[in-house]
Amino acid sequence: GTPEFHSSGVVHAMSASRPDQETPNPSDKEYKAVIFLMLDGGADTFNMLVPHSGCAGKDMWQEYNDTRTGLAIPKEDLHTIDASGSDQKCSTFGIHPNLPHLQALYNQEDLLWVSNMGVLQQRVTKEDWRSKTDETSLFAHNVQYSEVHRMDIYEERAGRGMLGRMVDALLKNDFNANSVSVKGIAETLVSNLSPLFVIPSSGEYGKFDPMSSVGDSDPDVLLNKMKDMNKATSLGSSLFAETFSSLLFQGLAENQLLYEALQAVELDTTFTKSAISRQLETVAKMVKTKDTRGVDRDVFYVEMGGYDTHSNLKQSLDELTLDLNLALEEFTSEMKFQGMWENSITLVMVSEFARTLTENTGQGSDHAWGGNYFLAGGAVDGKKILGEYPDDLSPDGPIVFEPGIVIPSTPWEAVWDGIAQWFGITNSHDLDQVLPNRNTFEDDLFPMNTLYAVTPKSPTLSPVQTSTGAPMKSPTASPLQTSTDAPTKAPTGCSDSPLKMKVNGKAKTCQWVGKNIANRCKKRGVKSHCPVTCSGPSFCSRDSTKKIQLKENGNWKTCNWVSKNSNKRCMKIGMRDTCRITC
Repeated sequence: GTPEFHSSGVVHAMSASRPDQETPNPSDKEYKAVIFLMLDGGADTFNMLVPHSGCAGKDMWQEYNDTRTGLAIPKEDLHTIDASGSDQKCSTFGIHPNLPHLQALYNQEDLLWVSNMGVLQQRVTKEDWRSKTDETSLFAHNVQYSEVHRMDIYEERAGRGMLGRMVDALLKNDFNANSVSVKGIAETLVSNLSPLFVIPSSGEYGKFDPMSSVGDSDPDVLLNKMKDMNKATSLGSSLFAETFSSLLFQGLAENQLLYEALQAVELDTTFTKSAISRQLETVAKMVKTKDTRGVDRDVFYVEMGGYDTHSNLKQSLDELTLDLNLALEEFTSEMKFQGMWENSITLVMVSEFARTLTENTGQGSDHAWGGNYFLAGGAVDGKKILGEYPDDLSPDGPIVFEPGIVIPSTPWEAVWDGIAQWFGITNSHDLDQVLPNRNTFEDDLFPMNTLYAVTPKSPTLSPVQTSTGAPMKSPTASPLQTSTDAPTKAPTGCSDSPLKMKVNGKAKTCQWVGKNIANRCKKRGVKSHCPVTCSGPSFCSRDSTKKIQLKENGNWKTCNWVSKNSNKRCMKIGMRDTCRITC
């Protein structure tokens, strides 16, 4: 259409054509992409990550089985993973039988779990959770869907999504960032500075007016007419008309650029035809066009529905996880072929809430709260479970209320804060913009070096393709068996923290731990604080996860607090032997 039709004011068109948009140059910055994988409907994640064996004090799988009754997965069907270095109640956990690729990624240190995470306004207990969640509507699909997309429970940054605010921060800091959804309009991608780009996952990205060449010798007859009606304008022409024409030309140029780029893309992995595979295939194609598009940061939105399993949960979850596992295996394969997996990709599994532990009358489970989620990518410091997996799944558990709803112990802000830092957002003001409620959970945020490997890991080989083009399954190693192994001595140069830590609300030292090593080293976070006493060599290269008491003034702080001014705070007494990575 003409600029006059779409705006008010006089247009002073010139005879000269409007200049075409310049083709972007490849960015000289390292490329990174975050993929928001939404399992829509409320995924039953307590059947994705299950306590298995090596549990302190009791049989957690049996408690899980007794609580979930008909929903429980038999112990022998689970894919086991080693969690002995994760400060959890059990040293071995199980992954859903149809998710072997998650086990493989975990064993390759490319995947970590965050346990019992959910939307939180503030920390709550079994007694006060209603009064302390008055800014949201728990258990409502539409509200919680928006909460995990926006991450703005007090609506301080209303109108934008969490990934959209991340893109805004990056654009202000000279990154070329882009937002792409392959599943319709996504709230998390809404931004002030970047348009929300929706691309179909059908594999057919349409060119502007694809039928214009029918019956005409000019293949771009309509395109050329549009350009002719939006020529360059002279000084004094309507500003609104000029804006319309400029944006029209920009849109036409971007359409042409991406159409030609996607037509030329050839992937090394054959993706199957499930909806989630088609979406991840489209993401893989977009990643391969990064240089053509001139971007160094992409945020992608991918969605898989069907997880609202009020009935026939086991059958439904079996079917869903088969498709999910294969799609993730295909995507990992393609990213490795492209050389993107090791350092450039972070895939985050999200759902609006988890589901009740107890079975309903329809052999399903209902809307709940806290759940278990994974973070995957070659740069991820995997093979561990962060957060606090509930140590009591029974209906009488301290964080479980009827009908089997688990209160989250970790807020979503905890994981997104570290991801944002990895993505290039390190300024505290920018992080506060991305996550407006992050300071409420200052002691719970996972630093970037908790989520991501400090030093690059050895690259994994690209998967071998079968004759049909489908990627072969990666071999999975058996988890380490620690129950019968003798303790390994900590390496030379490793030290216990000399500072007091909080254990069950009381100040304790590593000397106190040494008086009852068998029991006290099993308490959450103690191994990271006292690696020598607890013979936990793997913790010598980690920060203490406990609250620590400063010798200077007696205040209680965490290593996350230290990381915000490490040059100064690492000089405090005992800090280098406590916050070993940060300092």
